[in-house]
Amino acid sequence: MNDLFDYKNETFKPFLISKGKTFFSKILFHLRLLIDAPHRSLINNFKKNIHLIKGNNVLDIGCGTKFYKNFIPDNIQYVGLEIENSIKHFNNDSALAIYDGKKIPFENNYFDNIICFEVLEHVFDYDAFIREVSRVSKHDSVLMLSVPFAAKFHYIPVDYFRYTPSSIKLILEKHNYKIENFIRRGDDIIVTLHFILVAILGLILQRKIIHSLLGLIFLPIGIISALSINLIELFNLGAKENCLGFFIIAKKK
Repeated sequence: MNDLFDYKNETFKPFLISKGKTFFSKILFHLRLLIDAPHRSLINNFKKNIHLIKGNNVLDIGCGTKFYKNFIPDNIQYVGLEIENSIKHFNNDSALAIYDGKKIPFENNYFDNIICFEVLEHVFDYDAFIREVSRVSKHDSVLMLSVPFAAKFHYIPVDYFRYTPSSIKLILEKHNYKIENFIRRGDDIIVTLHFILVAILGLILQRKIIHSLLGLIFLPIGIISALSINLIELFNLGAKENCLGFFIIAKKK
């Protein structure tokens, strides 16, 4: 089979670094945010809107290492949801629910808030998935959803879609959600600079020495590109039709 569909040969996979408690882990966390525009934009948008998380509980769909739990107020019950083959990483965590890919294991109208970040593109039957999200959500509950737009093929082979604003609006409205805020993350200039960095990192991380050496030669350009994004973000310069992704806040009707 063509190696485009080979999970093992994926150059590198996106991941989140927790802030941690040690000095080194904090430095690594902030360094990652400094150079990684997609994750920085997602985290910043979540932090800006965290005040909307109210009520008794929140479900984090596709919680991974439960990175976003750190931002949830202590008085709100946090529940993470992950697929079964990821459970081995969680050591019987009581704040974790198992998702079988079909039914979210909670009763109707259970959650006051749902967050689902960079997950929807990995769900093939997105219509059934959002129907389940809506089912376990209370009336007037908050849904925070993010999806990538300009992003590499990742977590191969389970990366199925890129969503436009039009498609997201239709999918959410079909399942009784009203969009309260639709935020575009970045613009075409930021996307271009980000892909320069990704291409250089891809060279460095390839197994062939010549590719890695070439990537190291171009690394200063990648660093400059990443740092430039931080400045460009302040001025809103580029066209929004091509962006890193979207951050959506919706309410269940």
